[in-house]
Amino acid sequence: MRILEPTEEKSVETNYRVTGMSCAACAAHVQKAVAKLDGVEQSEVNISTEKLHVKFDESKLDFERIKKAVEDAGYGLENDKTVKRAELGVEGMTCAACSAAVERSIKRLSGVHSASVNLATHRAAVEYDPSVVRLSAIRQAIEKAG
Repeated sequence: MRILEPTEEKSVETNYRVTGMSCAACAAHVQKAVAKLDGVEQSEVNISTEKLHVKFDESKLDFERIKKAVEDAGYGLENDKTVKRAELGVEGMTCAACSAAVERSIKRLSGVHSASVNLATHRAAVEYDPSVVRLSAIRQAIEKAG
């Protein structure tokens, strides 16, 4: 009798944005092209959101090979970047210099796409990538700005 080592799961599930589709037939064409790739376990395309959801073995396949299959089918493929929007209350601002300092401190953070601070409403509107920067880091940047 022998003990088998556990096998390591190398499956990855992710979403990509498909460009150039105009109908359900386009979506089906992309889905079939990706499903044929060695290592793909699941492939689903949603025409209304223009998203490809794919589950694949990362030891056999990567983004570039999936992208090539989609391009060979006549469409484009982009990484699906998640952008979140948050509106935060900011206390203690008394002048335009204060709001400008808060805005600069937020914009310096990696992963922040945009930041707008309104002195009159004491609010900061921030668009950011949650896979790069956390909301807690944005709050800390605001506190450090004074």
